[in-house]
Amino acid sequence: MGRDRPDGKDKGRVREHWKLTVKISSCRSEKKVQKVKIAFFELEDWEKDYIRQNLKGHKLLFVDGKLTKETAAKAKDCDAVAVFIYSEVDEKVLRQLPKLKFIAAMSTGYDHIDIDAAKAKKIVVANVPTYGENTVAEHTFALILALSRKIVDSADRTRKGDFT
Repeated sequence: MGRDRPDGKDKGRVREHWKLTVKISSCRSEKKVQKVKIAFFELEDWEKDYIRQNLKGHKLLFVDGKLTKETAAKAKDCDAVAVFIYSEVDEKVLRQLPKLKFIAAMSTGYDHIDIDAAKAKKIVVANVPTYGENTVAEHTFALILALSRKIVDSADRTRKGDFT
């Protein structure tokens, strides 16, 4: 899963998503900071480090793999979950998360989340609508150029020593 990194190597996704998450989870009343228990699924190690640094004071749970009806029990006491595109968040999963108030889709797409079931349980669902908008466009043009200029064929011939 090639993901953007906070260390300067393609940091758009993480920066945009976690800015939103930090802003939401750090809502302050005049008297105290609301502590939130958040379960994160489908993360890479470097993402966990970034989250620990930026969500200090909150209760964080990191679960390897995707959110499923089998792994949902690990997050049963959480106020929020953050999932990527491989987690199918349906009514069966939501039933196992009685305290859930917020689902953060760490992607633009949210078709892996049953919005109607979440709405029925008064669970707010958020996504990152601008994730990858520039990189997707750049990649599209790179593919167009590669096809129109036969870059792959040229690279293959060059590897074989054929410079014709």
